[in-house]
Amino acid sequence: MSDEKKEGEDLESNNPLLRKIAKLRLASAKNMEEAGAEGPLKSGVDLLRDDIIADTIARHPRAKREDILKGMIDMGF
Repeated sequence: MSDEKKEGEDLESNNPLLRKIAKLRLASAKNMEEAGAEGPLKSGVDLLRDDIIADTIARHPRAKREDILKGMIDMGF
């Protein structure tokens, strides 16, 4: 099965986590394409972590990325 077909299936999945990761992958690929960047895409888990960190910082502007990452690691994510 090709990555493109799987990604399309994930966008329509009943699983909200798979849908979220698929949307993040599409956005990341689009941003890399617009910037002209080359290289491997981040994994779905890394994209999800980055999204959680961005949401947390939006809700708590004084939060630091490093502290959030440490907390996520401490919680096993």
